[in-house]
Amino acid sequence: MNKAELFFKVGADGGGESLYRNPDDTFFTSGSSGGMLDEEEDPIISWQVDYPDFQNYWDDFIRKNGDFWLFLFPLYIHPEAIPLIQKALDSLDDEKKEMSSDQIKTWRRAMEKNHKSF
Repeated sequence: MNKAELFFKVGADGGGESLYRNPDDTFFTSGSSGGMLDEEEDPIISWQVDYPDFQNYWDDFIRKNGDFWLFLFPLYIHPEAIPLIQKALDSLDDEKKEMSSDQIKTWRRAMEKNHKSF
C-alpha cells in the first residue's frame, strides 16, 4: 500500500498546515487554525485542499498568506520544494529582506537541514 509522504509543513501560534504528496504526484493539505481563545471568539477551523502539483500549492500559499508567509515557522521542507522557496526568498525586495532577516534565516536553516538528508 502506497502512502502519502510529508512534503512541507509550517506552523504558527494556533495552527499550521501540512502538505502531502500522493503516490500519483498530486498533493493535498491538511491544516487547522484557531482555538487560541474561546470557541466563540476563535473557532477551530480545519481544511483539506487538493493540488495537482507543488507549484500550484505554493502559488496559493503565497496568495493566501501574502508577506506573512515569512513569519510562519517551517517545520519540514522536502528537498524538492527548496528551489521554489529559495526563489521566493530571493525575490523579496531589499526592504522586506532587511525587515524580515531573522525569519529569512529561519527558512534558510530549515532548507539546509532538510537538504542534507536528500
